Amino acid sequence: MKLLIYGTGSFSQLAHYHFSTESSYEVVAFIETAPEDETQCCELPIISEQSVLDDYDPSDYHLFVAIGYRAMNQFRMDVCQRMSSQGYTLASFISPRAITHTNVKIGKNVFVFELNNIQPFSTIEDGVVLWSGNHIGHHSTVEQYCFISSHVVVSGHCRIGQRSFLGVNSTITDSVHLGARNLVGAGATIAKSTDNDAVWTAKHTTKAAGNSLRYL
Repeated sequence: MKLLIYGTGSFSQLAHYHFSTESSYEVVAFIETAPEDETQCCELPIISEQSVLDDYDPSDYHLFVAIGYRAMNQFRMDVCQRMSSQGYTLASFISPRAITHTNVKIGKNVFVFELNNIQPFSTIEDGVVLWSGNHIGHHSTVEQYCFISSHVVVSGHCRIGQRSFLGVNSTITDSVHLGARNLVGAGATIAKSTDNDAVWTAKHTTKAAGNSLRYL
């Protein structure tokens, strides 16, 4: 199957590399909202979103939205929903060097980099990005459009609220429900459930006495 990649940045280039070398997809073009000076990315054409339907029929092409955590993942979610509404099937990628199990549920437009360990009975919903080297514990759910960076530990029976961002080396302990749109900084430890729209740093985690939330 032929694949279009939305975006031309670093994530898009990595997606092109992995889809091309570790999947059955053939990447044929990149999409930008409004292309400027560059006409190619990874030696493939860059086309505008406005013109994509003219030359790339959704029945013949799948699509992956390679957009990072801009605006707490809102931009990636908006593009996924817009392109899906135009009839494109959203592709997912799971690295062959990640550990998954047959009863793990994986949604659409998910990207799982190498060395992730996703334990049994877990769910990774639509639009989630799992960068390299994370642990997703058993019976846990990562809700839609989260971005989990690298070397993050999500323990068992957790729920990570939609559009959250988990920084490098952060930890979510057992049975925690992280609210929607939480920003967890590098090295932070979350040991109790949180409200929506909260920001946590390594200096002020949920283990600290008298901690108050700071909102986005």
